[in-house]
Amino acid sequence: MNTSPAIYSEIEITTEVMSASRHRLIQMLFEKCLQQIQLAKAFVSSNEMDNRNNCIKKANEIILYLRACLNFQEKSAVDLANLLDSNYVFIEKCLLNAMLKNDEAYLDIALIVINNIKSGWDEIGKEYNQEK
Repeated sequence: MNTSPAIYSEIEITTEVMSASRHRLIQMLFEKCLQQIQLAKAFVSSNEMDNRNNCIKKANEIILYLRACLNFQEKSAVDLANLLDSNYVFIEKCLLNAMLKNDEAYLDIALIVINNIKSGWDEIGKEYNQEK
């Protein structure tokens, strides 16, 4: 029987995802995206291009998913969706430039933008939990 810590970690993550609210799932996506970009920065520093590229690709996939989740149908959400979409496009460009130019500065910019969006999302969660 394989009882490695990785299996327990995977079970823990699966359990958290299965029981998370929609709001928490988005928070988790932001957290994972930030983690992947931080890892990519480390791989740039250590000149590990394959690992860097994999981390940047994973971060980009998360951004693409977040873009796909934007609500352009509701009139009250369109302005926010457009603003977030333009930020996500900017992040995608930063990630692409980081990969093409092997430049950490683009990853730093992506981290700042994602952290700003995540901070706003976290505040919404605090307000939502206080209303309950």
